[in-house]
Amino acid sequence: MSETGAMVDVRMPACGVAPYIGEAIESVLAQTLRDWTLLISENGAPGGKLAEQLAPYLADSRIRYRSTGADLSAAANHTRLIADGTAPYVGILHDDDRWHPRFLERRVAFMEAQPACGLVFSGNYEIDAKSDRIRSSEFVLAEGVYEPKAFVPILLRRNVIGFPTVVVRRSAYEAVGPAFDEETISYDFEMWLRLAIRFPVGYLAVRDADYRIHDSQVTMTAGRRGEQRLRSLEQADALLATAPEIEVDR
Repeated sequence: MSETGAMVDVRMPACGVAPYIGEAIESVLAQTLRDWTLLISENGAPGGKLAEQLAPYLADSRIRYRSTGADLSAAANHTRLIADGTAPYVGILHDDDRWHPRFLERRVAFMEAQPACGLVFSGNYEIDAKSDRIRSSEFVLAEGVYEPKAFVPILLRRNVIGFPTVVVRRSAYEAVGPAFDEETISYDFEMWLRLAIRFPVGYLAVRDADYRIHDSQVTMTAGRRGEQRLRSLEQADALLATAPEIEVDR
């Protein structure tokens, strides 16, 4: 249990205008598992429209808002969010995504029953700017626990872990280093790989998170895409070198 008594530290990065953040926060408030904290970190100067949007929610003692004060990278903001907390589990929910009511309940129950697991993830739905469901992810695995030897080759072929579906054990983050890499195009993939090499991964064959597709999503400019893809490959090679027992098709 954490210093605050919460089981889950929910962390929400934001940047400037966040038209869907109310839906994201409401989805946390609707969780059947109630012992969580929510920290919203604005990447940039404090105040402004986002602070106004959040003001009504701050009456709930479980919810906090802060700003980085300067424009950091998205990866750096994620890293700061993880570091600020003590709960045994960490879930990152982006300000345009949503969780279904039993999202945290399912993951905490699974992780409590599987103490070796470093993270658990699931399938998800995709929604549009109007919050209408437009697609469903495939179920990529049978529900259960996957050892590094089995899961890492799957992850290397394709990033099957949807960001809004993940809850990570805090001790696992601390074991591999809880810093997302700022120089990698897919900083989430690099983190999942780091965790999957070290710990078993859990999979829930449900869809209980919504990933939003909309025009204002932040995407990476093409200028550094090739450079960062190369860095991702170099990092994967370096990580795999620490685990020679994991066999992959290079």
